[in-house]
Amino acid sequence: MQLKSLCEPMARLRRKDGASSSSRSVSPWLAVLLVLVMLGINFQSTLRLEQMEMADGARKTSLKDTSSRFNSARQISSVAQQPSTPASANPPQKPRVYFPIAPRSEGVVKDLVQPGDYIYYHDPKHPRWDSSPIVIESHKLIFFTIPKVGCTVWKQLFRRMMGSSDWKSQDYDTYQPHNPAVNGLKYLHQYTLEQASEMMTSPQWTRAIMVRDPKMRFLSAFLDKSVSNDHTHIIRKCCPDKSCVEGAQTIPGFLALVKVCDDEHWQGQNLRVDSKYWPYIDYVSHVETAAEDARELLEKIGAWEEFGQSGWGQDGKLAIFESTGVKAAGGHATWSQWKVWQWYTPDSEKLVERHYQEDYVNPLFHFERDTCLTCEKETSL
Repeated sequence: MQLKSLCEPMARLRRKDGASSSSRSVSPWLAVLLVLVMLGINFQSTLRLEQMEMADGARKTSLKDTSSRFNSARQISSVAQQPSTPASANPPQKPRVYFPIAPRSEGVVKDLVQPGDYIYYHDPKHPRWDSSPIVIESHKLIFFTIPKVGCTVWKQLFRRMMGSSDWKSQDYDTYQPHNPAVNGLKYLHQYTLEQASEMMTSPQWTRAIMVRDPKMRFLSAFLDKSVSNDHTHIIRKCCPDKSCVEGAQTIPGFLALVKVCDDEHWQGQNLRVDSKYWPYIDYVSHVETAAEDARELLEKIGAWEEFGQSGWGQDGKLAIFESTGVKAAGGHATWSQWKVWQWYTPDSEKLVERHYQEDYVNPLFHFERDTCLTCEKETSL
């Protein structure tokens, strides 16, 4: 093919010269020179073509290798990030799990309570009113109150059981009944370590706690401590210069503040008790069923008829935690549900649920995960 292409110019030259003069002929040296020139040009063209093909092949190989490495890294990253459970759009972060709960030791554990334990905490300079549990010696009851979980009613009950004549009092100047300095209640830290250990482990004592759905508790804290009451609480606890107030007027904004400002009103309920004590908790009640649960507990310790059955409400004829069940406008949803629809969105609800994931994994709480409070609006209207 190449030889034919080289000879064609020579043939054309011969035909042209023959047409003009039959006697004239092309010099052999000129023919050789033309052949050599054409060979050189063709060789250079072929070489350049081969070089271009080699360069293109190298580029394709390089791109293929790069793509392969990228895909491998992506696969490795995907495997590394893949959770053990089915993936979701926003997989929750792995919680610091303290469970399953270990079985409790038999009998009294004399040295279980230690000075550094949260439930034995007491520092007048930096008080935590709901760290150490309340002790009712007369009925051998240890109760762990949690802010925003019916703690006002429980403290009123315990003040009543302790004989306080003004047990219903709620004084916002002295913080009655929450302030240990004025409420007259007894706390675990007031006992020796040996006594506290016996109370926390003896089968003769009852240890109880009340919990609440984390998302509803967070909403209650948000409305009471951030939105209402002139923002007094978050200013005092989180930002004396008031710099955090404006940003904390939405659920996501308040959640961001909660993550950097520690406070018992929004602290996780799982943190209320040191992990080693959970096996010794005998009774876990819920705000959602407060009236029934409180009666069951008080009947167990023999305090229902005297302190729980009556004396509550404005006229003193109601039982503890008994309510009238007032409905919101239209009679279709409770006031709490309307507040959920007003403040929560599906996205912010998920953020709050993820923040309190340690509460959800505590098997004693029996909280339902992945529930959608904001999804109930269409079916409730």
